[in-house]
Amino acid sequence: MPIRPGDRPSPRRTPARSQRVAPLGGVGSQVQRMTAIGVGVVAAGSLIVAAVLLVARGGSGPACTPDPSGWNGAGGGPAQRGSAQLAVRDPGSRWSPVWTSPDSAGHLTAPPSAARGLVFNVRSDGTLVALAAGDGGLRWTSPPGGGESGAGMVAVALDGCSAVVATSRQQAATQLTGAVRAVDLDSHQRRWGVSSADFVLAAPEIEQGIVYAGIAQPRPGGGAFDRDYYLDGYAENDGSRGYRKRFQAGLIAPPTSDGEHVWIGDLDNSFYALGPGARQLWSFSTGGIISAGAVDGGSSLYVASADHNLYALEHDAPRERWHADAGSPIEVAPVLVDTTVVAAGRDGRVIAVDSQSGKVRWSVDIGAVVTHGLAAAGNRVAVIDDGGVMHLLDVASGLERGRWTAPAPPSGGPAVYGGRLLVTCADGRLYALPL
Repeated sequence: MPIRPGDRPSPRRTPARSQRVAPLGGVGSQVQRMTAIGVGVVAAGSLIVAAVLLVARGGSGPACTPDPSGWNGAGGGPAQRGSAQLAVRDPGSRWSPVWTSPDSAGHLTAPPSAARGLVFNVRSDGTLVALAAGDGGLRWTSPPGGGESGAGMVAVALDGCSAVVATSRQQAATQLTGAVRAVDLDSHQRRWGVSSADFVLAAPEIEQGIVYAGIAQPRPGGGAFDRDYYLDGYAENDGSRGYRKRFQAGLIAPPTSDGEHVWIGDLDNSFYALGPGARQLWSFSTGGIISAGAVDGGSSLYVASADHNLYALEHDAPRERWHADAGSPIEVAPVLVDTTVVAAGRDGRVIAVDSQSGKVRWSVDIGAVVTHGLAAAGNRVAVIDDGGVMHLLDVASGLERGRWTAPAPPSGGPAVYGGRLLVTCADGRLYALPL
């Protein structure tokens, strides 16, 4: 079944504290693409990774170094840590935006991303919009190609060379479509695009010249809603596909990557580790769907599940180090601030957990549903509830240090860039709050 905007499958109610480790091995097709002459048995995994990345880049082209302070897609980039290093002055109860996107930007639909002094978003017709981070002024736009119109339901992915835009639209009751396209950040021109037979709900990510994106294709001989779901890897420069992993269910969670591995959750309640060529290394089963990206903490992966739990898993094996109960399904990605992981349950309970031991340091109830997202700035974490109230909490204590009520509910989670907390709202505008 396709997932429509706002739909959230009900979590499977299973004992939260039971660990169920899935056996190793593939699910569906596992496609490997290695363009080398006389490929034999390759012993060094690092050489395999280098070859795959070279193929994906289409050669040794110019480096695409991300803006080190940028918010490069959902969760702040491929590691999904969701945090920015900066000093924050508590705004208290008088918090208000320093700028709002102009009318000329059009009706904005996506969570914000930012880099190179610009904030990026997507109009309801699929146009990529670049706003000045300092004052919100419209700087440039890039229209969609044929078949690529639609709203941006997920954040734009960025690196030093490209913006990758995902759009989705419903053409009829049974016809849901999507598209992913890459835009050159210097020329503002479309580089390439691929289509999807369903909405694109997993935000794409760029890692070392590879664009990872969740794509659906019609199942041969199937019905109107029968789809095969894939995590694809496309060369950033020309869109050639060098990576594909098939999944049994749709992808909502964005991928997390460290350049060698890709980790991703699925609607089948499982979390997967993929290696070169999309080879499945292991999987870990939870008691609920995984709709948010995992955080790569270097030694541990932090995974949120609709079974109410935040899990810390080992990088190299499906072993649980600890789990912490948030009290309700967790539908948004946690954030990592130094040695603290902060997560929010759907019912509004926010918990801070020691990243090494799993001990809950504090728990607060903000009294509203949370299904859109968190973002950390320095020693503060911003939580936006579904009513549009932005709560700025102290990472050390959970005490509220600032609050702002938006004029409309949020359209995704917040971002941090240039000393601003950025959020898109359902009124089609983007708001910049000072930090």
